[in-house]
Amino acid sequence: MSGPDAVARTRLRRANLAAAVLHAVQAVAVLVAGVVPWVAITVYLLSPGSTSSASAPGFVHGIFVSLFVFFNVFALNQWLQYRAVGRWRDYLLGERVYIVLSLTAKSALARQVFGGTLAS
Repeated sequence: MSGPDAVARTRLRRANLAAAVLHAVQAVAVLVAGVVPWVAITVYLLSPGSTSSASAPGFVHGIFVSLFVFFNVFALNQWLQYRAVGRWRDYLLGERVYIVLSLTAKSALARQVFGGTLAS
């Protein structure tokens, strides 16, 4: 086939390929941006190879773990909501889950911070 239709299809294929490459690069960039801070904080908290005997208090480790869990549950909720999986087909359910997660995460953080500092 030749003619204007073939040219239009070729341009469309190139545009789709460029969009797919851009999407892949964007996905890798977001993954790296999400993983690097967690790795850095983990290394800092565990302080491998440190000659100092000082370490973070136990409640700081608890805060780190709970923040990691909540952070990833937010991401899971977003993925389920955007993919409309199961009960998340109802958009409002996803929004309600966000509200509950937000209040729970903030309450847990406040309790851990104040409880840990008051106990020290």
